[in-house]
Amino acid sequence: METQDIGNPILPAAGVRRSHAADGGAGPPPGGHYDDWTPNPLQWRGRVQSDHSPLTNALLRCRRPFIMATYNANTVREEARLEELAHCAEERGVEILAVQEHRRVHTDQPINYRRVGGCTFITSSAWRNDAQAATGGVGLMVSPRARKALRRVHPHTNRILSADFEGSPVTTVMSVYSPPT
Repeated sequence: METQDIGNPILPAAGVRRSHAADGGAGPPPGGHYDDWTPNPLQWRGRVQSDHSPLTNALLRCRRPFIMATYNANTVREEARLEELAHCAEERGVEILAVQEHRRVHTDQPINYRRVGGCTFITSSAWRNDAQAATGGVGLMVSPRARKALRRVHPHTNRILSADFEGSPVTTVMSVYSPPT
């Protein structure tokens, strides 16, 4: 049985100039026969929401820079220190600041939301050591944009706090306390 060599219509055969091969039939037929046809089969069935769809509360978008940071505060019990922290985060454009060792105790509720300047300070409670001094505590300082995208805050333990933010996919940020050695 003889095999028939069918050349690639896009690439010219050996010895044929490229411009001559281009006239040889690669592409749609002349006369606009395929002008109304689309090669995308997803368009026939309806598409799922694309990555470029406008999620109103989406936190991460490729068009704008997004800054996250972490900070071991050592303490922000004093109101002036907390306000200074919020001011520095706003001034540098930090959207989410994970804070460790804030030393604010609030045992009556697992999560505390507090407005500081234009930011929101979300904390899980610190704890008391044997000498009754406040120790540890983790939290997040979030900008108004990040606060708007916030879906859920979950305290895993008194040393681990996680927050989920709207986006495609959902963004999860964790603040974890690790004691100094």
